[in-house]
Amino acid sequence: PHYWEFGDGYLYTAKVSLGQGQRSRSTKDVTFGFREVWREGRKIFMNGHEQKFRVTYNFGCNRFGAKMLTNIGYNTIQFAHRTELDPMLDEKDLLYYSQNGIGAIEPMCAFDWNTKNPLLKPGEKREAFKALQAKNLKRYRNWPCIVMMYMGVNTYLPQWSYEAQYLGCGDQSEFAKMMEALVAAAKRTNPNVIYYSHSDGSTGELASANLYFNWVPMQEREDWPSRWTNEGKFPFQAAEFGHPYELSWFRGGRDLVTELCAIYYGDKAYETEPYRIARNHKAGIWLGRVQHPMSRELQKDFAWRVTRAWRTFGINGGIVWFNLDTGFGMPGWPMERVWDGYPGPAYNFFKSDADVPKGRPEWALPYWDIYARGNQDFLGWIAGFPRITDRRHAYYSGEKVVKRNVMLWDRFDTRAFSSGVELKHPHPRCILLW
Repeated sequence: PHYWEFGDGYLYTAKVSLGQGQRSRSTKDVTFGFREVWREGRKIFMNGHEQKFRVTYNFGCNRFGAKMLTNIGYNTIQFAHRTELDPMLDEKDLLYYSQNGIGAIEPMCAFDWNTKNPLLKPGEKREAFKALQAKNLKRYRNWPCIVMMYMGVNTYLPQWSYEAQYLGCGDQSEFAKMMEALVAAAKRTNPNVIYYSHSDGSTGELASANLYFNWVPMQEREDWPSRWTNEGKFPFQAAEFGHPYELSWFRGGRDLVTELCAIYYGDKAYETEPYRIARNHKAGIWLGRVQHPMSRELQKDFAWRVTRAWRTFGINGGIVWFNLDTGFGMPGWPMERVWDGYPGPAYNFFKSDADVPKGRPEWALPYWDIYARGNQDFLGWIAGFPRITDRRHAYYSGEKVVKRNVMLWDRFDTRAFSSGVELKHPHPRCILLW
């Protein structure tokens, strides 16, 4: 068969008849795709090849908005934070995602902080939950776009498992044992989905964490999954991944955007400080700092350096940047107006395929480019050696310089790539390396 893949939404239609003997009572066309996904240790495979999920939050999108988000480079949309026991997914959306090769992370039959408690022990409540999840899985299992499903949202939150040395290492808690039982039951109904619980550690089939590093140094951010890449037992997803969280920019009610940017950019942060920030340090909590060009530069460096390092380390469940204050822009809101009354991103205004921009829309903010850079099918960069995050830039005369040429290809097909690097001398001459 022709397999369903990200970016290649190949579907089949089966004509299904229900009847008795030669007599047909009911006939229905059923749409489906051939797609298999499974976990082996810390790796995820789809249709026989290793698969990496490049995931974005949905920003309130409708199905056409989801297609716009894939134009940035993402292959999967996370429809997070729904904790209904019967989520009632829109099958028109699922058909559209399946036709367009868009992955979807959907709720199955999800518990929250309180409703999980009766499920922790085997018994009548857990069996009833299994029956309800089986009902929902049967309803939606023909849609190949559903590649992951979450069973809970922020219900266990084991902070220790977010630490670099324990990332994706496993868990023996009561919650983990409950998840193991629920996943085993779900697999009997639909084995072709990765099941997990949002930010609830190494439970289910996927380690998931909310990581808001705030002002953890950039180098430490880059290196966070370096131990996981050798010792991790579960695939990993940064379910909510922050730049410095909005409120972390404030001290004593003052927005210290300039002072904090100066950590990385020195005097340039003060030289480029807009007059409005210099005059009034009490800018809006959510959007006042975006007018400072160095805050965007910081966001660009955080997103590019962390995304390229983490993808190279092999992070496969998604790096879900929670840039919920600005998103990627909105029609009618140029950069110079965003700090004053911006409504926030909500990509539910597209009415049809014809409304979806072909590529980068005119109204996109710089954040579109910031996230697009590290989220394409192909990723190439010059990394350090022996550690990819080695950032030495100073060498003595005659010292051997060793770097690593990284090229990653996330699609199911194969391509040939070549690269070249030039060393430029301050004087008008250049030395070709290769």
